Amino acid sequence: MASGVTQVNLDYLAGRLSDVPGQLPTTHAEVDPAALTDDLALLAHHLTYAGERAQEHFAPPRRSTSPNATS
Repeated sequence: MASGVTQVNLDYLAGRLSDVPGQLPTTHAEVDPAALTDDLALLAHHLTYAGERAQEHFAPPRRSTSPNATS
């Protein structure tokens, strides 16, 4: 089964990830612990969602248990 991810998608993601360090604080005084915790929780939520979607997408098809099903 071929993946739906193309090299263009990967290159776009790599570019976006490369932009992240420039958006981070450079000293500890610039870090708001509450905001950092919220950001990490949001990131974890998005990663969990992406993982669940990937599992659904790549899961084998479910077989019907209906007595009327044909296979």
